[in-house]
Amino acid sequence: MTAEIYDIIGIGFGPSNLAISICIDEHNDRLKSTTPSLKSLFFEKNETFSWHGGMLIDDATMQISYLKDLVTLRNPGSPFSFLNYLHKKNRLEDFINLKNFYPSRVEYFDYLKWAAQQQQSNVKYGHQVDDIKPWKLHDGSIIAEVLVTDISTSQQNSYLAKNVAVATGIIPHMPESGQASEFIIHSSRFLPTIESIHASEKKNFLVVGGGQSAAEIVNHLYDRFNNATTTSAFSTFGFKPADDSHFVNKIFDAQSVDMFYNASDSLRKRIMDLHADTNYSVVDGDLITELYKKTYKEKVSNLNRLQLRQLTRLVKAKQVGSQAVATLHNLKTNETYTENFDYIILATGYRVPEITELFPSIHELIALADDNNIKLDRCYGARTNRQMVGKIYLPGMSEGHHGLSATLLSLLPIRAQEIVRDVVNSACFKASSTTAEVLNVN
Repeated sequence: MTAEIYDIIGIGFGPSNLAISICIDEHNDRLKSTTPSLKSLFFEKNETFSWHGGMLIDDATMQISYLKDLVTLRNPGSPFSFLNYLHKKNRLEDFINLKNFYPSRVEYFDYLKWAAQQQQSNVKYGHQVDDIKPWKLHDGSIIAEVLVTDISTSQQNSYLAKNVAVATGIIPHMPESGQASEFIIHSSRFLPTIESIHASEKKNFLVVGGGQSAAEIVNHLYDRFNNATTTSAFSTFGFKPADDSHFVNKIFDAQSVDMFYNASDSLRKRIMDLHADTNYSVVDGDLITELYKKTYKEKVSNLNRLQLRQLTRLVKAKQVGSQAVATLHNLKTNETYTENFDYIILATGYRVPEITELFPSIHELIALADDNNIKLDRCYGARTNRQMVGKIYLPGMSEGHHGLSATLLSLLPIRAQEIVRDVVNSACFKASSTTAEVLNVN
């Protein structure tokens, strides 16, 4: 039989694979007269481009500079830059007058969506990737078979690729202490849940967590619901500020990825332990200041609408009728008590899924250690257990190999360039330049 073979198939179409798609297009445009074009296709299970829709709070700002967009670090002249987006939207001068490096999260999502709309021909939305399997060509070489279901028709189709880039993103982490329900939600569902609640309703909210999302939710609930009580429970003494100081911030530079990748296991662990507060369980300093002002305002006015429960852990959360019941443990007094709320919002972070839980047959291609860990090369390619023609790239699952930038937006354009360059420089792509687009397979 015959089938089309793609140079690279992308699974997921969030910012990571969007950056790769743009990089491929710019590579093809730049070198179309001298080298063959990269053939690519991306699959996204959502019907449209989406990015943290549940946390697009109006006044929440990005924590990275607009210069760390999808393209600027590798190609400042790209038409897909945030500055060109502003120019196309007739807001460039207005943005300059803000004198601010950090756009709102709502505006940045609009930028990402604007860029994704220009990549429509490269992506199939509403398509769920079910599995990745090895496929043997007529010459005995191995490529990847990607099994994809069109959600609208429930029909599964097979696609072949020499390389696969898996960027399905992080998924909400629900602690064992809290089971999701109508009134117990993860922060990823925050806005869709509360948008139907009238601002004047007298509600009682509990927000669990001490990181950026938790602080943003607490701040938003306090401002939106004038008659509501918002309780914030976190296990630390207070909200910890993110370390975004100049020298430490260089941990997100491209050169730092090289350093981290080449470091010993013990040094990598030390770096992660010392500098996790650049990203995990920390809050932007300006937001901490804003929340402190609110607590002081409450004391001056003798109100109690904002309650901060420091050194407090959630033991259990369950729904009883139309109430959410929380069991809380006060670490200072060792007291455990229950309290009723209208809503419990679990800002308990996200986790990176195991590759084996996403694709049941992936072990037939990727070499897994006894603990299911995967070895990655410098260009994010997984070590395979077969002589595969290309690679399986796992950029979002590479924090242990490439450092703290793995699940963040900071180095998307550099990472995209490294992956695309690796594909272009591979023997399989060079060989394909003299073969037909449709190859015999068995």
